[in-house]
Amino acid sequence: LDLTPYLGNLLPAAPVAVTLHLGAVLTGMLMPFWLVVGGFVGTVAHLAAGPVLHRFGFLPRWQAGMDAIQTQIATGIDFWRAFSIGVTLAVAVISVHQVLTTSRRRRDELREQLTGARTDLPGDCQHPDCGRPARVRGYCLRHLGRGDLGLWLAVALFIPAALYPLVLAKTLFPALLTTGLLVTFAGLAFLYAPLVSYLTARLEGFAGREAALPQVDDAARALTGFHGVEVWLVPFPSRTLAGQTEAFRTAELVGLRFTSLLQAELLLVPLILVASLVYWAFLWRLGPIPSEGYPYAQTVWPLRAFDQAMLLSSTIASRTFGPGDSVDGEELPEGQIAWSPRPLQDGQWWCWRVRATRDLEIPDPAKREYGAWSQVGYFATAFKGTGARPALPDPLRQLPARKSREAPGAGDRPPTPVLVWPADGAVVGEPGPALRAAVEGESGDGLAYEFQLDPLPTFAGEPRQRSSEGTLFTAVLWRDLRFTGDRRDNDRDGRVDEEVVNDRDDDDDGKVDEDVGHPLDGRKWPVSGLGAMVGLAGYFCLAAVGLPLLLLWGYVQSVNGVPALLLPQILGALLARLALWRWYGPQEWRRHAMVLAVGFGAGMALVGTFCAILVLMTRIAGSLLS
Repeated sequence: LDLTPYLGNLLPAAPVAVTLHLGAVLTGMLMPFWLVVGGFVGTVAHLAAGPVLHRFGFLPRWQAGMDAIQTQIATGIDFWRAFSIGVTLAVAVISVHQVLTTSRRRRDELREQLTGARTDLPGDCQHPDCGRPARVRGYCLRHLGRGDLGLWLAVALFIPAALYPLVLAKTLFPALLTTGLLVTFAGLAFLYAPLVSYLTARLEGFAGREAALPQVDDAARALTGFHGVEVWLVPFPSRTLAGQTEAFRTAELVGLRFTSLLQAELLLVPLILVASLVYWAFLWRLGPIPSEGYPYAQTVWPLRAFDQAMLLSSTIASRTFGPGDSVDGEELPEGQIAWSPRPLQDGQWWCWRVRATRDLEIPDPAKREYGAWSQVGYFATAFKGTGARPALPDPLRQLPARKSREAPGAGDRPPTPVLVWPADGAVVGEPGPALRAAVEGESGDGLAYEFQLDPLPTFAGEPRQRSSEGTLFTAVLWRDLRFTGDRRDNDRDGRVDEEVVNDRDDDDDGKVDEDVGHPLDGRKWPVSGLGAMVGLAGYFCLAAVGLPLLLLWGYVQSVNGVPALLLPQILGALLARLALWRWYGPQEWRRHAMVLAVGFGAGMALVGTFCAILVLMTRIAGSLLS
């Protein structure tokens, strides 16, 4: 139930929605109470902060009439994603501090227990004819009956498992996986993954929590320096396996041997792979995804696509090079500039042009005043190594021949750049070529440039690519230039960039949002710093007053969570806490809640499967009758 379009005037930039689903209520009954309370408090705080942030211009992308998902995307770009990064970093620091403190305290307690009152612990294994030290319940690992594997066998199994992602990545992407990148992958596989898995597994056993670094895979992919999206398809070998310790402990408690668990995995994996392919094909034949046939996917898909697009944009950004930078193995001479666009499509003709500006003090390149465009150049892309280029279209045949020089700008007018490389009609064999231009008669100091690239020589409409446009990743996490000021007095009231985008007349001149400037000039790192301070301050305040720290973890979940789930969850948590705990007792009610949640999920799955089969049979019958 999305109320955001109707409450936009009352609560601007606040996603107000409620999930009408009994599963969320049952989840609230089962989850730790203070965790749900923390998530609810965080959601209410963010709903209250939305109108305030919009009033002061921190949420310029939000517009009245947006639904909850659109509001989450718009406000996420403007503020909340950068804020959540800071909170996540604070939580990582808090987790490490907490588990280290807890593990140190429990280790001291165990040492005192072993050297103090507990004198009945056997020193050797109780199994006959075994002199090994006792490890668990008076037995060594071999005679404990859990099916433990020997250390040499565990290492022998780990090595091919760690090498598999490297071999697969090199096989699928031979050009992408350079020697340096393979060395980095090997370090992640054989150093980072086992070390962090061991440490977090021990910390989870001592403190009940993991302390893994957040988004290591995403950061490693973004920092590889690769230009394109293929790096996000490469299997990274940095996955930690500390979470499996909980599954192993559960298996031990219910009497399941580790070898039996391994046999079950060997049986289930091929069945699941085949069944999943059949199931996916079946679902896709029922209707495209997302579509009206899958309303939940159609509603939530834009938010998931936004998250993925933000990460992928970090490696497909265009790059501009100046004099002295290395381009294609050589240093750019004085007076030349180069631009490498986002990866281009193969087998097409591309047109490009350049212009210059002196307005370097204006942050947003789109707001600067430029000089004349250079002549239009054109080239073809052919990446298969054959050197064959596509047929030259007629509009490109009519372009005038490229001149060697252009007249420099007169006075303060920026000069007109000259295209240097590639030559007209050339064939380019890489998806991101470094297009070069030069400024005749000037050194190029004090100038900025804008490249444009498009399949049409007229550049009609919005060009396919521009060097002045940034990436979504940069706009979300570092600096967003779209709503920064232009350093001009656009309304001629004697003030520069005094308005903010909030649908209000901030300067009382009768105009709304006419001379805008972002409060932080588009910078996002202060927002991330604010999130880190809020996370750390919340932790120390809760610890000082003695409130449960689960409040903080619930708040962290609310930062990136869907607010529609929190209202039914808090209803379920309050119902369990205030009524059902008194009737059944906390421990007994948790058993009932688990049975209810599992039964509800099984019933939903059965009903969903029956409906899917019914739809399939209906469509088959319809195709036969037609």
